[in-house]
Amino acid sequence: MPYVMPYVSSFPSRPPCPPITFNSRSNYDLQNCGCSNCLNELYRRFPAYWNTLFPGSGVDFSGIEVTSGTIILGGGGTLTIPPSSTQMAPTQQEIDMSNMEALKRVRGELDTEWADIKLACDKARRVLLWGPPGTGKSYIGTDVPKERLSRLYITMDTPAAEVRGHYLPNEKGGFSWHDGPGIASWRKGGRLVIDEIDAASGDTLTLLMGLLDDPESAKLTLPTNETIYPAEGFSCIATTNQAPTVMPEPLLDRFDVVIHVTRPAPWAFQSGWYSRQLAEAAERAILLTSDGNSIKGKGNRPIGLRAFKAIDRLHGGQAKLALNDAARLVIGKEAAHWFMTAMKLA
Repeated sequence: MPYVMPYVSSFPSRPPCPPITFNSRSNYDLQNCGCSNCLNELYRRFPAYWNTLFPGSGVDFSGIEVTSGTIILGGGGTLTIPPSSTQMAPTQQEIDMSNMEALKRVRGELDTEWADIKLACDKARRVLLWGPPGTGKSYIGTDVPKERLSRLYITMDTPAAEVRGHYLPNEKGGFSWHDGPGIASWRKGGRLVIDEIDAASGDTLTLLMGLLDDPESAKLTLPTNETIYPAEGFSCIATTNQAPTVMPEPLLDRFDVVIHVTRPAPWAFQSGWYSRQLAEAAERAILLTSDGNSIKGKGNRPIGLRAFKAIDRLHGGQAKLALNDAARLVIGKEAAHWFMTAMKLA
């Protein structure tokens, strides 16, 4: 099916133009309509494609008509468009990122999804959030008063003592017990955020199953011989970039709610940016490109929110790099090209 561009007219009394079409992802069909309205719309929505037709041209094309592949200028001059075999149709990225109706729809979907995520984090005792990096899983988990928060980063080498606690030398020449983040959150009835929980193994995995046990049976005996129970209000938000199926079933079974987080929350693009335009471009690039046509960075890595925030800091922060240079350093030359296209559309 050819891509059809909706007609957008600034003259309501004017009869509608035929839709602008691209034949099988290859050529712009010049036979349909080349009025100034359609040319301006083509320029606005597909700047990279436009530059293959008119390198360096401006956007004001009033008085221009297109017939049979030739542009007729208002002053009587003509400019022949290159043969269709040399023209490049807009890429799927450009088509995706220019779709404002889709952006509104996705925003609405994400508002609903993230309202459920926030509700689960506020009300459920044990929540597992899984999905690609840079989607805000840890951010939503840590959205509590600082005094209530304990945080733990898990690797394959994390010992149970780092989670539970251990003895440390004191000023008197002896040793004193210090709670780890797991026990500290139990004592104060706070929130424990565990990043990369899928990496837990050995005695750490065993300890986590005890920490996340049902409140009716949860208890642990420390090396000090103290037996401790979770205080009222204790909760745990765990995150992983892997599918939950990689986790041991006994650990996975302890979570009351498991949610797949696929995209950042809409509010992630609303504040904390130096450049409003850059934030809007990042939103288009992340929310409007499908998996098969998403912008990939160095090594074919998916580009997430953190990368775009890094570009924003390099461009708008103390470094003051040119935007194209900042994008090239963070996500690579090819991805930077498509990000600059998103900037033109924002």
